[in-house]
Amino acid sequence: MRSNFLCLATFASLLSACSPSGADTPSQEVACEIVTDYVGRFVNEAERSRTKYPDAPRSIAVREAPLQLLPVISEDGPIEGSVPKSIAHVGDWRSVTKLPEQSVLDACISLEPLLSEQGVVSDNETINSLTIGDDWDAHVLLVAMPIWTVDQEHAVIFARKSTGGLSGVGILAIYSKGKNGNWQFAREEVRSIS
Repeated sequence: MRSNFLCLATFASLLSACSPSGADTPSQEVACEIVTDYVGRFVNEAERSRTKYPDAPRSIAVREAPLQLLPVISEDGPIEGSVPKSIAHVGDWRSVTKLPEQSVLDACISLEPLLSEQGVVSDNETINSLTIGDDWDAHVLLVAMPIWTVDQEHAVIFARKSTGGLSGVGILAIYSKGKNGNWQFAREEVRSIS
């Protein structure tokens, strides 16, 4: 009986060592819910823009970015660099986990049909035809899967919003885990403007 207890205790300690923070990384389902919420916010923003401004691009497009834009975090984990001021609760980017290897449309299989139902373009060939030169006929969102802080309490999405070859902003979209366990949009921070 004692040897069974020791075996179970050893197994439990090995399992707890798998997660450096002691917290479980949010599931892919949670990551996809966050991405879907953020993409929905972009689509609503683009629709408001084209309703309000007659000369705004008529199409809305979402393109995946398998890796974050303007990286300070590599596929293997955080790298040295200046600490972005935009995430006050993350004092050091080394407290953020590594990038996911999946792209948004591959990881979140329900996203592409949802976009199609809303008339949002997501295939690269069509997006390329809408984004020739500097005068685009599309609001385009480039979006990556979220990354997590080590404590698993915040998610960060690297994205880029563009309406023309020289008209775009690099964005950090920050989501926070509420007390009830639900993820909520906290804010967007502009990282770059072109």
